[in-house]
Amino acid sequence: MPTLVRNAHVWTDQYFSDFIDTTTINGVFQIFRGRSKIRQIFWGLLFIGSFIGCIVTFGYSFRNFAQKPTASTIKVITQAQTGLAFPAVTICNLNIYQNPNYSNVLSSEMYALIQYLFETDDIFNEFNITSECKDLIDNASEDYGKESLYDMLLPKDYSSNLIYDCTFRDDALGDAMSCKDQFYPVLTPGGICYTFNGVRSEMIAPVIKSIGIKYGLKLVLNIEQETHPTFDGRTGVKVIIHERNDIPRPNLYGINVSPGQNIDIGVSRSFFIDETDQDKCNNDIEGNFPFLPNIVYSQFACRINQLYERLSQQRNCGCLPIPYRPESGPYTNTPNCTLGNLCCLLREFPIADASSTCQLPCNYSVYEYRDSYSSFPNGRALTEIARKVNMSKTDVKENFLSVNVFFEALHTTESITQYTYGAVDLLGELGGNMGLFLGISIISIMEVIMLILDEIKHLCPKKVKKKFDNIDDKLRNYIPDIAPSQTDTPNALEAGTEEVHVEDPSPSEADIKSNAEAIEES
Repeated sequence: MPTLVRNAHVWTDQYFSDFIDTTTINGVFQIFRGRSKIRQIFWGLLFIGSFIGCIVTFGYSFRNFAQKPTASTIKVITQAQTGLAFPAVTICNLNIYQNPNYSNVLSSEMYALIQYLFETDDIFNEFNITSECKDLIDNASEDYGKESLYDMLLPKDYSSNLIYDCTFRDDALGDAMSCKDQFYPVLTPGGICYTFNGVRSEMIAPVIKSIGIKYGLKLVLNIEQETHPTFDGRTGVKVIIHERNDIPRPNLYGINVSPGQNIDIGVSRSFFIDETDQDKCNNDIEGNFPFLPNIVYSQFACRINQLYERLSQQRNCGCLPIPYRPESGPYTNTPNCTLGNLCCLLREFPIADASSTCQLPCNYSVYEYRDSYSSFPNGRALTEIARKVNMSKTDVKENFLSVNVFFEALHTTESITQYTYGAVDLLGELGGNMGLFLGISIISIMEVIMLILDEIKHLCPKKVKKKFDNIDDKLRNYIPDIAPSQTDTPNALEAGTEEVHVEDPSPSEADIKSNAEAIEES
């Protein structure tokens, strides 16, 4: 019968010995059970070098993850078949309205002070108008001091005076319709402006299915310099193009058009989505602003709402510069701001803006545009306008201008900003580096953890060990053991074990039985 002879060193730490025999970490067996010491040293140095290389690449991977690199994916969504909703168009006169009824009572310095409230140009600082606010207010008539600022700045016939002509066409098969009565006034940081197709518009949101200057909005405007005198040397209007449920931002962007000019504005829509958290943006689509109902969330709208809320508080101005009020809450009956509140408004406007905590939106749309200019009016148009408004041609040139707004493309360019190196990418790169340098996986790491736990258990007091053994015995009742195969041969326990088979000289029982049968037959 063969006999197994062991002639090698036996590890005293059974846990570590079993770990070497069964681990899936490549190279560990060669380090501790190599055929020669030279090979063990070679494998040991190679493993240490690979481990250092793995740690270095880990550092680069974690650095890239901490930097949070991003990239934008651009997608074009065609809407030629369904059409594209026409944007809102807001027109702002660069100069505020000076009511002729108040011209004898309110001085030009007072109107310049009101203009400064909306247009903080440095030229006003040269006149020290803001420092003289209290004196100017005290010298004004008490009757006009109670007049609402909003009413003072709003012409009664704005739709017929500013908007000389307005036509809109949305389809090649449809007729152009008049739209002079589709504008409504709105208070902005640029003063009172007039919006077409805005959130308060009564018309159904038009959908454009054709591109080109023939389709869209056509305006002929009269800036009325006689009642809108310039305070800073500029004349004309600012055109702001924005979403229907958004508010205009004349202090941030827009196109200035001076009198005597025609401008053609071709717009295209872009939508931006930020899926990162670098800017800590706001994911709310609906603004839910008490002072700006039905307005989509934007940082600008949030700041305006905070400004109105601050102005409404009694410890500040205790009034509102807008005529509409929240449907519910503490500010439903807040009085209108009058000329007597002007100094307070001048003081609170910059404070509210500086203390704003509004976040950027994660999703927002922008209308990009291309514009071209030409002279207007000329020829027959100049003659007809001069005749109808009873003005000289020179005055018409100094007051009239033309604006055309249309789509140059029926698609939306969607830009999505995402992280290019997230947690999944980090884990994938770490796993690849561990596999390349050390040939290990998560299973191998768990083997090392289990070895450490076994060694800790070995150092525990006997009472603790007994508790672990009791738990293990209970688990044996539920988890059956798997018996080894009868064909399995025992593995060598230590490195360098040699199996030597020595023939046993004594006969086996089978040989004795066969010899006995042969004797009986003979």
